[in-house]
Amino acid sequence: ICVCLRRLQLPGDRQQASLADMGFLPEQQGRGLRAGAEAPACLEHSEEVLHCAFGPDGRTLLAGGEDQRLVLWDVQIRQKRLDLDFRDAVTVMALAPHGRYGAAAFEAKLQVWDLSYGSQVGTKEEQVNAEITALSFSHGASLLLAVGTKFEKVCLFLLPQFQAVQELDFGSHVRSLQFSPADLLAAGGGPDAYHGLMTNTGDTSLMRATVWETAQQGRSCRDVGTMLFSDVVHCAVFSASGKLLAVGGEDRKISLFIVHGLTVRAELTCLAGVRALAWGSNAGSHFLASAGEDCQVSVWDVLAEQVVLQLPKTQDWVRSLSFNADCSSLAYCAFSSSHVTVQPLEAYSRMEEEEEKPKKSRSISVPKRELKHKGTLHSMQGDLLSSPDALQRVSLEYGNIQVHDEQMQSAAKINSGAIVQSGDNACLTRISLTYATSDEDPRGVLVSPSMQLEGQEEGEVRQDSGDASYDQTQPVSAVISVSVPDSSTASDVGLADYEEPVDRKKRLRALAARNLGMEDDSEMLMRTAAGRNPVKLRHGDEVAAVALNSRTSMLAAGGEDCLLTLWDGIGGTKKGEFQLGRPLVSVAVSPSGKYVFSADLNRKIAAYDASLVKLSSEELDAEITAMEACSSPMEILAVGLNSGNVMLFASADLQEQLAVLKHGGEIHSLCFSPDGGLLAAAGGTDEKHGLMTNKVGEDMQNMKAVTWALPKSEFLGEENYTEFMVHRSQDVVRAVAFSNSGSLLAVGGEDKRISIIAVATRKEEQELLCPAGVRCLAWAKSDKLLASGGEDMRVSVWDVLDKVLVFQLPKAADWLMRIAFTQDCNWLVACSLGNTDVDLWPVEVYEKRELV
Repeated sequence: ICVCLRRLQLPGDRQQASLADMGFLPEQQGRGLRAGAEAPACLEHSEEVLHCAFGPDGRTLLAGGEDQRLVLWDVQIRQKRLDLDFRDAVTVMALAPHGRYGAAAFEAKLQVWDLSYGSQVGTKEEQVNAEITALSFSHGASLLLAVGTKFEKVCLFLLPQFQAVQELDFGSHVRSLQFSPADLLAAGGGPDAYHGLMTNTGDTSLMRATVWETAQQGRSCRDVGTMLFSDVVHCAVFSASGKLLAVGGEDRKISLFIVHGLTVRAELTCLAGVRALAWGSNAGSHFLASAGEDCQVSVWDVLAEQVVLQLPKTQDWVRSLSFNADCSSLAYCAFSSSHVTVQPLEAYSRMEEEEEKPKKSRSISVPKRELKHKGTLHSMQGDLLSSPDALQRVSLEYGNIQVHDEQMQSAAKINSGAIVQSGDNACLTRISLTYATSDEDPRGVLVSPSMQLEGQEEGEVRQDSGDASYDQTQPVSAVISVSVPDSSTASDVGLADYEEPVDRKKRLRALAARNLGMEDDSEMLMRTAAGRNPVKLRHGDEVAAVALNSRTSMLAAGGEDCLLTLWDGIGGTKKGEFQLGRPLVSVAVSPSGKYVFSADLNRKIAAYDASLVKLSSEELDAEITAMEACSSPMEILAVGLNSGNVMLFASADLQEQLAVLKHGGEIHSLCFSPDGGLLAAAGGTDEKHGLMTNKVGEDMQNMKAVTWALPKSEFLGEENYTEFMVHRSQDVVRAVAFSNSGSLLAVGGEDKRISIIAVATRKEEQELLCPAGVRCLAWAKSDKLLASGGEDMRVSVWDVLDKVLVFQLPKAADWLMRIAFTQDCNWLVACSLGNTDVDLWPVEVYEKRELV
């Protein structure tokens, strides 16, 4: 039996497998899982922990790692029951289902311990003639130990004699092994000689999971079936009933198979590569925990095919997962972490939770950023911070208002819940207002019977609970902040503490639009344009650089063919070529359309006119990594170098150097704001080339996006260029892009995040979580839509207000390196590694309208 998931087509009328076929109990339906009330426990080791596994009693946990210790923990009291010296790093580990035996391996060294006595099984260290990469114990009366190796073999040993009984040929690098309760053995794996650096993995027939049936103490094994995948398989685990098999890996999917017949039950899409899977240990459990390169543990309800719980993010990839016997705890460990985290869990009934909710719901409208009032309060303005909660408390501080009521000497509740705070001598220093809904006005109002904010007349300010006066010669200014009142305050004002999901989404979208400076929060979408076909601009070799003038649709491209080629992007016709004789690494086109620029491997930049007549050239003293051109207030070229500097040149004469701006890290992307007043540079130096995910030390200082303010008239000297803002990251920053209005800056990179920064406030207002590293960004004509591309090999278009994907192009063969929209947003340009074409995709933007 061979199932190729890469080509699998599931019919729309597919019948769902019965609960019995999947090994689930009917009473499990409608059950949820959430984090427990207790704080997570941390079981500390002296060095990085690589593996952890709960024992069958649900109280003991076996862990090992770089400290060369195999430790059996009592989780309840957080004490060590056993501390065994392995004398090498524990790179592979397994715990027997009955909890008596534990195994550990390093390279070809293998040891098995009797954990009841803390003694080693046998009298010597058993050796396997290959590097050990996976271990698993069987469930049956005859205890088998399966040992997977890097060299495509699975060896079976009979314990406690440690007798070799069978050798199975897997045909690929074994990365995962597990026995089912019926002693079926599943193996998952695949070769990756480039350690994830090459996304085109070659022969996919080696990316596989295989199931064997073992019998007669392991001496007779039958191949049940093999499943093929598009990328490396890291884990293949059986459910507690043994009737489902979950397989996860670098393809960012969890494939669920019904073991009988190895038929596909479902595919769960993940944000990043899956490195660890763990089923709920109790029979009939429908919970599956997954984790890996997204640095986060997610718990899935397999019946509903959705995530029901996500734990806080870790600093690095999660390596190992394990549920205890009754699913009341989940243990996990991550790379570069010296402890095992044990998260308490609790099950609950979703039906009971829904019944406990109040029946009424109220939507919350969003106040404008500036609150203006009549009379002497006209100047009250402030920044009303966003709050995702339905109920907000708005506090306003006044410096020149005095209260003349002796009864206002201490905090008091006034009528509808507004709180007036005053100190001794009745000096009013703060007024708290509750922003909430009411039956009369479900849109939301500012409730404050203690002070009239609207329609004030000049003179004395009247209050319900006393009089206040102020200095009429000075404006009354307010500092506004937002907090969430406690439950007692909420009940006092008689308001619901939740919203319907639709109302909540609308309110959060309005808040996001206000914080990003948008005038409206209408929903814009994108789709493939009907009636137009994709266009391919063919080159003679791999294309390494693309630049688009969005206004004129003039497109410059070049790469390994040593040609600078100018295209009419929309028409797909070639306008001209220039032979450089050396591969190109970067190109740029000025917004005015007057100049085209090239950079080659010999560190030489050149300027051309619109007919590709060469105007000037200059050789630099560092490798060129990025270029960008600007036409306002004058024609200039910005050049990014691997030395950490950005050089500015006059466009026509490249020998005229205007300034050198210092970033500190290798420059990967440059972008001018539409008015030419700002220049952003993305950068960072990674000497480990992505092999080390935990970046520390001086490297972290250079992983940032720096924005400089440019002179508005003439570019004279570096003293005229000031640092406007710095956005720091946990990893290399690969892309920056200003929106078409210039009010937003998008920043993305290897940390798999896109930060949306409001230029006016210099604050990060939104964050988009991506499945892989981001290499390029491009804004659509609307500031609400942002396209990203990179190591997931796919162009994705985001709604930045709702932080959701609205459109994706088909997957490319390798990483996306450059994307751009034409000015009318009718075409999207994309360039990927290893591709000899520049792709133009027909798209269209349209507004979503509610159905009436």
